[in-house]
Amino acid sequence: MPPGAEVDGAFLLKRVDLCHLGFWLEVGAYFLGADPRLGPLGEAILDAQFDDGGWNCAVRKHPGTQHSSFHTTFNVLEALRIGAERGVVDEKRFREAEARAVELLLAHRLYRSDRTGEVISERFTQLTYPWHWHYTVLRGLDYLRLAADRDDERLADPIGLLRERRRPNGRWPLQKRIPGTLLVEMEKPGTESRWNTLRALRVLRWYGGD
Repeated sequence: MPPGAEVDGAFLLKRVDLCHLGFWLEVGAYFLGADPRLGPLGEAILDAQFDDGGWNCAVRKHPGTQHSSFHTTFNVLEALRIGAERGVVDEKRFREAEARAVELLLAHRLYRSDRTGEVISERFTQLTYPWHWHYTVLRGLDYLRLAADRDDERLADPIGLLRERRRPNGRWPLQKRIPGTLLVEMEKPGTESRWNTLRALRVLRWYGGD
């Protein structure tokens, strides 16, 4: 889309997955914060939020989709937050959307079905890095420390899961690697992970004690 072109949000939502639109917004807000195309892009993403509080890439190919995807929701949330911080996304609209998304995640304890209590996907519980477009409990907790009430009792379950994964030496491992092209191998699966340990520690310190 050339500079100065009008952004057609409805067209973009039909042609491009929401995750990708989120990536565009995140990169653009970070490097091109004054670009006038970013505001309408952010509005289009906000308009695509489901009634349950999240977003889902599947809606482009399956318009009848009504249930959110954790993967899409986090890719979008992280982008919108940067957009709001850089002034290209309306702060009030973002905060309202974020609050609804946070409630969706807490209603699922970050990784469980809100109907049965069963684990939605074992992948959600695994410590991975980099996580690319994939959602994990640690990724969710690392975001919620910026947006949630740490006294919410629904956090006890995912926090307990995070503590269980800690090794006796106080560090966390890299359990699995998300499939895909890896340009630089920083850590090997099965070894201790500096990146997971950093994120886990700041989550626990926010929650109250490590």
